[in-house]
Amino acid sequence: MSIPASMRNTHDSNYSGRETIKWGDATIDRSYYIATLATEYKLLTDETKREQTLKELFYALEAINRLDYYAEEYFNAAPSLNGFFVRSDVGRGLYDANKKNGEYKNAVSRINNGAQPVNNISSEWINSHLKMTRAGLP
Repeated sequence: MSIPASMRNTHDSNYSGRETIKWGDATIDRSYYIATLATEYKLLTDETKREQTLKELFYALEAINRLDYYAEEYFNAAPSLNGFFVRSDVGRGLYDANKKNGEYKNAVSRINNGAQPVNNISSEWINSHLKMTRAGLP
């Protein structure tokens, strides 16, 4: 989803459970990510690697448009590309509403591919969505 996690915690059991990957206010992290990709693109000389970086840069910039366009839906309004945005929508595309209370196991296995393992996903979207779902709200 081109939104970098703010924390990948594999050892502190006091923070949202052990082995948690967390997204908070992703706006700042995303800006660093875009700046890093732009710098990488400028420094690379291998055309294949430049194309991969350019693709990642496109997705990171498109994430800004996605967060802007769908922000109004969080307040039961029609989507609009107008400058009002939410900070993160991490979990929206990972969440399987067909399972009781949602299901993130497939997403966790993809996140763990070749990295230190995590067992939990935490984000503002997931936390608020599950809270509303359990309270019977839309």
